[in-house]
Amino acid sequence: MDQRFRSRQVERGTEMADIFLARLEPHMAENAFIAGADVSIADITCWFVINMVKMLGVDVEGRYPNIHRWHTEFTARPSTDT
Repeated sequence: MDQRFRSRQVERGTEMADIFLARLEPHMAENAFIAGADVSIADITCWFVINMVKMLGVDVEGRYPNIHRWHTEFTARPSTDT
């Protein structure tokens, strides 16, 4: 696969992640979990997404403090221990 194509895919993925996180950030300011009052598959999925976008260099802690708070709390759960 052409390196330029892969670079563009990463760039586009990062852009889409920023759009998603910007929409999620205000929701997480008022909620403990992604969807509902308890942990759900949405939290598990989002936990993986946040791990991936951090690997892409997105500054979650600096740009999305409410998501960072949620991710830190969720990561502390024994079920995420790998």
